[in-house]
Amino acid sequence: CTGDGMVTVTTDDSATESFSMDLTDDPAVFAWKLADRVQTILIENRQRFVPPCPLHPEEHPLTSQVIGGTALWMCPTGVTVAPVGFL
Repeated sequence: CTGDGMVTVTTDDSATESFSMDLTDDPAVFAWKLADRVQTILIENRQRFVPPCPLHPEEHPLTSQVIGGTALWMCPTGVTVAPVGFL
């Protein structure tokens, strides 16, 4: 992320996508928004679940949420898997 909030993601096939982030967001909200955006880019590029749910790897990816001031990766069933940044 640059000083002006621009993020560039480079995928496995060297394609790039850039987008802006709000640098004034709360850190947990910033991490959640960043994880959500990068996840979308990677799912579209790889055509598979990223990150896969360890409880249901063939059914769905994890989702990111902010709970209690922490950005978390969650199974859509509501089970917390890991903080964003720890997979």
